[in-house]
Amino acid sequence: MKLEQAQKIAEEVVKRLSPYCQRIQIAGSIRRQKPQVRDVDIVLIPSDPWNLTHEILGLGLSSVAGGEIRRVNYNGTQVD
Repeated sequence: MKLEQAQKIAEEVVKRLSPYCQRIQIAGSIRRQKPQVRDVDIVLIPSDPWNLTHEILGLGLSSVAGGEIRRVNYNGTQVD
């Protein structure tokens, strides 16, 4: 997908998750401003792990959940 589309999705996800985080940042190809982006990468430090997990699972169908990594399909886009 194009960088602009990925940036918009990343900003939506950050907005939803930020109330449960001490710190949250967009990472990966978007941070590096690559013209084509394969997926959306977000790095965060939780302040409210329980509700953060609940919100992440509410984003979309979870394909990976465990340890420190969560992967969801958010409106057709892979978000890690």
